[in-house]
Amino acid sequence: MQEMNEFLQLENELTREPMAENERLLSANLQALRQRNIQCEDLNGELSQLQFEKRSFHEELETTKSRAGATQLELRQKLADAVTEITSLHHTLRGLTNELHSALNDQKPQKDKESQQVERRHPSSSFVDSVA
Repeated sequence: MQEMNEFLQLENELTREPMAENERLLSANLQALRQRNIQCEDLNGELSQLQFEKRSFHEELETTKSRAGATQLELRQKLADAVTEITSLHHTLRGLTNELHSALNDQKPQKDKESQQVERRHPSSSFVDSVA
């Protein structure tokens, strides 16, 4: 019986060492898993924050695009109005130029008639005027 006790005690000691080693490994693994879990929670928090920022930036981008589109439309309308105004002014200027040319042409024959009438009234009396 003593042999049996010694055998069981020896077997008990032999199984305790691997079991203790397994317990240390399991404890180390558990600690590593807890640290990874904490890191994962931190990363999930950062991910949530980044997703929120992404949504905010996307909304800001859409707002900016909308304002840019409205501004572009407004500028196109102003350009169209300016082109219309320039065209109108060009036509007005063309009409005034035509009227001015017409008035100048009308004045030219009158001046020619007036200069002819002046020459008829004042015949030249000098020899030099008659030669010319």
